[in-house]
Amino acid sequence: MERKHFFAKSELLEEHSPIVVILMISAILFVSLLLSNGIPTANATRPGPYERGTNSVKWAGYNLHGSSNYGGEAIAGYIYTIDPYINPQQLWYHLFEYVGLELDYSNNYWLAFGYSKDYWASPSYSIKYAFIKNDMYTSYGWGLSTTGPSSGSTHRYYLMHPYGYDEGYPPNYFLCDVESNFVFGIYLNTYDPYCEPVDQFACVETGYINWALDGTHFSGLATFAPWRRTWKWYPWTGHVEYSTNCNLWPVSNTEFRATG
Repeated sequence: MERKHFFAKSELLEEHSPIVVILMISAILFVSLLLSNGIPTANATRPGPYERGTNSVKWAGYNLHGSSNYGGEAIAGYIYTIDPYINPQQLWYHLFEYVGLELDYSNNYWLAFGYSKDYWASPSYSIKYAFIKNDMYTSYGWGLSTTGPSSGSTHRYYLMHPYGYDEGYPPNYFLCDVESNFVFGIYLNTYDPYCEPVDQFACVETGYINWALDGTHFSGLATFAPWRRTWKWYPWTGHVEYSTNCNLWPVSNTEFRATG
């Protein structure tokens, strides 16, 4: 099925469009509210998905809002592929770099898609595309592709909720693509009401303290337009930072690096 609308890089709106200006004002008001309540925006408490399952020891990344909001129906971002030395090789030790959609903060429901270096890959610790989900009926469900990015390459990852965009997808379906290539289709349970994203995030995490995250680079973070159904991609106009046991190096609202 044709999905060209999702990948049209030329449709990214220019910096001074009215919608982007509104988003910028909203982001400024949001940050002002955080600061007025004494909440540090540079160290939000949101962990990575694996850490929520007690398997991560360090992570770094961005949230778009950092709290329940209208997150937009899709996230896109460029991720550089790192390939750290893995030793020792243990069952739950992993590297995972991903973009994600927060579905419900109070119940800890979310989806994430990117690449991993994981014990469960074939062969073990080869780099593969991966997704993980936590919803009403599945606790930490995950999948690994038989393919993955090559070390040192950069790719644009898309995690999309295409329902309502005139392409005939059901409301509980999410698309995971790299460039314009289909990788995964994720279904939430048909009866799961938590299908509308409330936030977005991009993150790197690992399950072993001595694995280096050096070289981590996310850029071009973008979302679908909030408040209305449209085919346009919009750059993030704000962000909330978080990191644990490593260094997060913010570049802009749409780009960051991590080391350590």
